[in-house]
Formats: sequence, structure tokens, C-alpha cells
Amino acid sequence: PLSRQYRTTSKRRVFFDRGKVILHFGRKPCKEAVAFSNLEPASHIEIYQYLQKKLSMPQNFKAASALNYCIIRGSYTEHALIFNTRMLSADIIRIFKAVSNDLPKHIPAVKSIFLYVDETASDYYLEAERPAKGISFKKMYGPEFLALKLDNKKFLYSPISFSQINESILPVFKNKFMEYLTPEANDILLDIYCGYGLW
Repeated sequence: PLSRQYRTTSKRRVFFDRGKVILHFGRKPCKEAVAFSNLEPASHIEIYQYLQKKLSMPQNFKAASALNYCIIRGSYTEHALIFNTRMLSADIIRIFKAVSNDLPKHIPAVKSIFLYVDETASDYYLEAERPAKGISFKKMYGPEFLALKLDNKKFLYSPISFSQINESILPVFKNKFMEYLTPEANDILLDIYCGYGLW
């Protein structure tokens, strides 16, 4: 249904160039401070631009230098931000707490903010390997779960759980699903490995 701006999950790797934070897709930073994609909603770019300016401030450099990725998840109207960081300390948590208190005031669509610790700095932005000790995932602001609505049903799921990144295609998926299944009243359907039970 949407050929552009359909992604509900996006990410930017964090780089530094002469004391300035660069948010980019790949392994090497780009010339722009924030990489742009037509596949993401405009609100994602707005969040990344705000973060780039905020994290480039000298008082936030310690936290910014620990970052692997900034990740946005959620729906088209409500976003959760995940800071994927290599380490945590009291100073780093304090800086992220200040950013977490400030960001939703400027961009109200940001409903939740989390810290996700990945000491390996993996290429995978939600690495499965977790620290053996200490904090590995911490809510900084907002609700604990993300929300999704489909056919007037509300689903709640963890910000680190898999979810379809193209929200616009879910009604199409569901309708085709039902068409192919053609369920009868007495049929029993098992949804195996169903995540948060969307189907």
C-alpha cells in the first residue's frame, strides 16, 4: 500500500567526525550529518536530526561516544527510541536520562526510550548476545511495551521483539491469510513461533 515511507523500524550507526556526531547506515560515515531514506517516515528523520544535534553537544560526548546505534521502532504515529550502547556507567545513564526527558517535549510522537547494551558492538543492531552481568536493557522513559492496532485489536510487544516493519501491509497480509486459509467454524489453527500472536 505504501511504496515509500512505510518502515516502522529504522536505524543509524553512530560515527564521529571532528567532534561531531554522524548518523549513517553503513560502516563508513557519509558527508551529511544524518543519512536520509525515502523508505522511512519523515518523523524518523526529524528524530535523528534532533539526536544528531543533541549528541554533538560537548556535555553529551561521553554518552555519544559509547553508542553503536540509534534505533526507532513502533508505528506510524507512536515511536520508541532505542540507544544501543557498548557500555553503561552512572555518567552515561545520567546523560541519556536528560536526553530522554527532553526529546518527547520536542517530538511528542516519541512515546518510549530504552537503553540496550551490546558490549560486542555487533553489526546487528539488536544483537542476541547479552552481557552476562549487570544491566542489558533499561527503560528510560514511557511505556514498557510498543503497541500495534490491527482490525480494532491492540497488540502489545517488547521493543526488542520481532515485528513486521511495513505496518501498511498488515491488513493486506491478514486478508490474504484468511482467503488462503478459508477457515471453517470448527477448524483449529496452531500459530507456531508466533511472537506476540499477531496472526
